[in-house]
Amino acid sequence: MSSPMTSTVASSTVRTAITTSIVTPPTSGTTTEAAPSTTLTPSTTPPTSGTTTEAAPSTTLTPSTTTTVSQPTPKPTRPTSCNLCNGPPFICEDRYIAHQCQSVDQQFCVTTIHNNDDGTRSVFRSCATETDCRGANRSSDDRRCRDYDPSNLYLDDFRCSWCCNTALCNTGTVPSDLYSP
Repeated sequence: MSSPMTSTVASSTVRTAITTSIVTPPTSGTTTEAAPSTTLTPSTTPPTSGTTTEAAPSTTLTPSTTTTVSQPTPKPTRPTSCNLCNGPPFICEDRYIAHQCQSVDQQFCVTTIHNNDDGTRSVFRSCATETDCRGANRSSDDRRCRDYDPSNLYLDDFRCSWCCNTALCNTGTVPSDLYSP
């Protein structure tokens, strides 16, 4: 005599969470609220024979506020003034005059010296853009430029440039307040 076959299916508890969120980057000076996130969490029933467990959606709102304060650097409306040479380069160290630069992009003043191996030197003064200024300040890597003292006599051939960014800041041979980006 054969007996009927019985089978028992037991379900196990499965926990799964799916989170969906939409993130948009904030724009400068705005307040952004986070989009609601939806979480699917399965509802769990005790295991019984032949039953199926389905996920039931639940929605959770998580408000958050992000404030980004970023003020743009104001663009100058007029050019700055720098000291420019008033004569040939060999007397420019002592003879220079205030001059308004040509463009609003020229907000920097540069002083360049070319020291010759016989101890003579030439000085050049100019208006400059920020790009020019960054290039000029590369000479600060040279010890002779970092420690340059115009009252000393140097018997070496080298060039140094210094850049500053306030009106008439290139007074004297080495500006007192060098530009640092």
